[in-house]
Amino acid sequence: MIEARGVLHKCNHLTLTELLNPVDEYHTMSNIMDDNIFAAVMRAEEAQENMESTGTDDVDDENDAVEDYPKAQEVIQASGLIGKYIAALDNPIAWRLESLLGGLNCGLHLEATSKLKDTRLTDYFKCT
Repeated sequence: MIEARGVLHKCNHLTLTELLNPVDEYHTMSNIMDDNIFAAVMRAEEAQENMESTGTDDVDDENDAVEDYPKAQEVIQASGLIGKYIAALDNPIAWRLESLLGGLNCGLHLEATSKLKDTRLTDYFKCT
């Protein structure tokens, strides 16, 4: 039955070398230059040295882009926009997402208000 479907063959069509070293993998490996491998090893060693001395594996690499995270106000605005869109949807996933966005907004507002400094009205007036 397996032979009839063409899955089982009486002889192997691939040699052992072709089986262990596919042509596709060979071309991929031949495209990797020695310089790239050397640079990757040097970055890994530098990261390991930084880990031992500073406790972090941060390596200054001009190829790595520094990612700026969005501010809380930007996240609140984005979640408001998403909330407007999903308000028109009528399915359980949209309801769950609306609930999660509400919780996120509440948490961000709470965090922002906890960072505020207490002031008094008289702090804004100077005595002359």
